[in-house]
Amino acid sequence: MLKRKLPLLFLLLVICLVLAFSGCTPPTHQLSTSVTPSDGGTVSPSGGPFQGKVTLVATPAKNYEFIGWAGAASGNTNPLTVAMNSDKQIVAQFSKKLVDLQLNQSPSNGGRVEPASGKYEAGSQVRITAIPASGFRFDRWTGSTSVSANPLSLMLDANKSLTASFVKIWNLSANCYPDGSGSIKPGSGTYDDGSKTTLSATAKFPYLFDHWDATDNANTNPTSITLTTDKAVTAYFTLETKGVQQIKTGIYSFQEVQIPVQLSAGQWLEVGISSSPYNIPVRILDPNANLLIDFGWTTAGSYTFQAGSTGTYTIDIKAGNSINSADYKVTYTPYLLPSPNSTTTSPTSITPTSIPTLIPDTTIQDSWTTSDVGDSTTWDTSQIRGQRWTPTSAYRMSGIEVFMRKVGQPGNVVLVVRAADGSGPTGPELAHITLAANDVPLANSWVRFNFSGVDLESGKTYCWGIYAESGSSPGNLYAIRYAANTGYSLGSMWNISSGTLQSFPEYEDLFKVYGQSYK
Repeated sequence: MLKRKLPLLFLLLVICLVLAFSGCTPPTHQLSTSVTPSDGGTVSPSGGPFQGKVTLVATPAKNYEFIGWAGAASGNTNPLTVAMNSDKQIVAQFSKKLVDLQLNQSPSNGGRVEPASGKYEAGSQVRITAIPASGFRFDRWTGSTSVSANPLSLMLDANKSLTASFVKIWNLSANCYPDGSGSIKPGSGTYDDGSKTTLSATAKFPYLFDHWDATDNANTNPTSITLTTDKAVTAYFTLETKGVQQIKTGIYSFQEVQIPVQLSAGQWLEVGISSSPYNIPVRILDPNANLLIDFGWTTAGSYTFQAGSTGTYTIDIKAGNSINSADYKVTYTPYLLPSPNSTTTSPTSITPTSIPTLIPDTTIQDSWTTSDVGDSTTWDTSQIRGQRWTPTSAYRMSGIEVFMRKVGQPGNVVLVVRAADGSGPTGPELAHITLAANDVPLANSWVRFNFSGVDLESGKTYCWGIYAESGSSPGNLYAIRYAANTGYSLGSMWNISSGTLQSFPEYEDLFKVYGQSYK
């Protein structure tokens, strides 16, 4: 009987046990979390009491990345399921992201960039500097950003690539000849490769612009120049000679007074004004009666201006409205434009052996040992004296200086340069310069005759000579001479007025030739 009841009793026991345990609650355990570094991110949930299992999610902050768990957990599974069978402390670990910064330069020889390419922590600020090589300039950055700031402060919030763009530059040296004769705008400086720049030459009183050297157009002002290499350009000016001063006097009683003056383009006018006992209002009007210069109300002053075009200019004392009157005196002196004979004749028989690179004006040779040309030559006048020389290197002649003085009034003086052979100046005329009588010095001085671009060859002989213009009334013209045994002498080099050329073969005349060497 008992054996038959045992299986039933066992079944009832199992059922009771199942019913008893089905009403039990799992134990509660405490979870705490933290992050490292503290600003690297967050963990959710951040902590609290939990029963059974809990799922943790690590979320990195900007510029950070999750790298793994520490404490009561390990590995880098994210999200992570944790069995809460005990109190647990879990750490979420983060680190800064690394981003790539690629730095380049273009062209490769244009310069360098600092710092070097590499990996940097995301969110960092990097100062980048472009350093141009000699002969280049930094232009701008291209790539991840396009700006011209240098140095550049760059935020690295992602992979970035930058290229420093450099531009080839050339040096321009802008000079005026003679010194102090004018100015050039924009002047010397650096310019981009292949750039075309406009140059403008402005004459200073009392010079006249003549021509350019080494520009795109020698005879145009303004002119242009295209820079594909370092260049030296020169603006040549010629000196205007002072004309006859005119005087206008009268009483200014507030009626307009006009003094017409005929001027050619480029011609200078010097104006002097005086009045007593009151100011007078003086101005200059152009050929179209437009106001050119307003001197205001003045009692005294001296002014100069250069005519921009040919026509009749007006010195105008404009009408006033006062009852007072004043004595006035206006002086005005037009300066004379150089005659065609005063410009340099283009050489026809001399060919430069190479393209010249101009260097600053310098004395090529000083007071050579020379021979007299001779009293009987083939110059265009028999009353001439001169000397010859043979350059030891090719150069472009820009002027000859003669140490000389005058006695009396020899009239206008002409200096001529010719090619020569062993017997005299039989070659073509290379330069023909006229010096006004008033510019011939009374005291012993250096007198400079300026040229522009007379090319001379090494080993060839050249002559210079000087004479009085036909029709003038020459006086005695002297040059200072030098002899080894007596030193400097005031002896006559020539006497134009007598028609007799005095020969002193034991002397050498003091003269200098200026120019620019070929390179």
